[in-house]
Amino acid sequence: GTIIGGIVAATALIGYVGAISPLKCKRFLVSFLVVMIAAMMAELGLGGVIWFKTLRMRSLFKDKWLIWPDSLKIAFQDMSTLNGYGQCCGYLFSQNVVPSGLCATSTVYEGCEEKVSVFADGYLRKLFTSLFGFTVVNLVVFISGLMLVQTRNDEERYIRIGKKEGRTYSNVI
Repeated sequence: GTIIGGIVAATALIGYVGAISPLKCKRFLVSFLVVMIAAMMAELGLGGVIWFKTLRMRSLFKDKWLIWPDSLKIAFQDMSTLNGYGQCCGYLFSQNVVPSGLCATSTVYEGCEEKVSVFADGYLRKLFTSLFGFTVVNLVVFISGLMLVQTRNDEERYIRIGKKEGRTYSNVI
């Protein structure tokens, strides 16, 4: 995430310099497009990694439950804000229970596997959807940048043709 943030910041700076004077800063416009491709690839890559992790989330969290601190396990066991999910103890069928609250006195509650999965799925779904959404926005910006570079090239071509015909230009490239 930090690397993607750096790429996006570099893209913004390069794009800003190129946008100040697009007719005189062709190198910045081309650099902007190259860095924009890198940003899109990084966003798609991270979004894809997160999405693939959601496909095998239950098995990943089964291993994570064992190494999580007891305070996090207790937070999931006692969490009552997740609609449709009540008290749970442990991860699978009351295994690896942290004796706290209702889990200290009873073992009749089911494991927290479903609650952890639903909670993480909601969070991760928002994350990878945001990354894919930014990629769509970046694609529109990339196409706009391509159009700007092409317009700049056409302007440069017309100036060369005009100079061959003896015309002079002021306030141009």
